[in-house]
Amino acid sequence: MRGLGFTFLATFLLLATLQEASANGVQPLSKIAIHRTILAVNDKAYVKAFPAILGLKGQNSEWVTLEYTSPNPSNDDWIGVFSPANFSALTCTSAGSMAFPPFLCTAPIKYQYGGH
Repeated sequence: MRGLGFTFLATFLLLATLQEASANGVQPLSKIAIHRTILAVNDKAYVKAFPAILGLKGQNSEWVTLEYTSPNPSNDDWIGVFSPANFSALTCTSAGSMAFPPFLCTAPIKYQYGGH
């Protein structure tokens, strides 16, 4: 499971359209009302990550280049890159019956709003 159990979860990406964002926190991501996410799939939107597999030469860190596009991005669209330092599927448990593995138990290390 070397192909899944390493830091490659860095490329779990989320491109979501949010109806409303509200929070009183300091962190920018705290303003994203994830519970109000509206999933709007567009056939012309895509996300690509290079290299596709990390750690093939035994390294434990590596740069990842992302390419993404959406034909009609709004200021509420965002994309995030998740990268747990020592990812283990045993430490990230399901949040409910609607969740499927792999589970995320970390915040994104990089994110960008899609309309910018």
